[in-house]
Amino acid sequence: MASKNILKNNTAYMLVNRRTGLVLQAPAVCGGSTSQEKASGIKEQLWNAVSCGENNFRFVNSSTGWKLDTIYGGTINGTWTNVWDEESDTQLWHVEIASRGFRKLTNVKAGKVLDVAFLSTEPGIPLQLWDDVGGENQEWKLVEFPSAESAALIAGTTLKTAAKKAAEKSGKLIVGAEDVLSDMAGMAAEAMNTVKPAVKKAKRATKKAVKEVTEKTAKTTRKMKEAAKPMTESARETLKGAMDAAEGFIDSLKKED
Repeated sequence: MASKNILKNNTAYMLVNRRTGLVLQAPAVCGGSTSQEKASGIKEQLWNAVSCGENNFRFVNSSTGWKLDTIYGGTINGTWTNVWDEESDTQLWHVEIASRGFRKLTNVKAGKVLDVAFLSTEPGIPLQLWDDVGGENQEWKLVEFPSAESAALIAGTTLKTAAKKAAEKSGKLIVGAEDVLSDMAGMAAEAMNTVKPAVKKAKRATKKAVKEVTEKTAKTTRKMKEAAKPMTESARETLKGAMDAAEGFIDSLKKED
């Protein structure tokens, strides 16, 4: 009996690295190397999973139609991954569970897994093939797009960037603000994922999670307002944008509830 596919066929996913929280992004040039970048939801970060049976997939980029491949068809450790227009046997990836919520992507021809080069957590770093050593930089969360989880992932990145920019402009660190705003993404995704099941337990869990996010946001907003007093007008405007984004995100969660 054939095993059930671990992914939905012909469905777009964002591939999120477990260690870095960054997503797999395609280059603008055919043959160029892929990299890990901050989640923004652009088409270069969306990959259509095309089933080839037995949990083997080709990942086709939504922007260009190019497939996730290895440079020069390489199969050795350290071979960077790229995108290519024509089909080849190095474009086949076996997807299996690595840990709860995360997957391992093994290149079928090479027998090696998709890995973040240099163990780096920085955006712009290329992806590569490497022996499976069970590292978190070799585990990926495949987040369906569009979905509540992908929206929360993108919102979390946007909010954290806005908070950091406000702190830099003010010349004063808003203590805990970045961490709180970043954590909101995960909390919001968890809350929204419980909205779908029409059972009382799930609804109670949703209300509790939304309440927790709301309370943290209110606390962070108070800190931001205090920090805004000595700021320039430009910095205050940037900070207000971050606060408005956070409050708007919470309002959308309440509407879902």
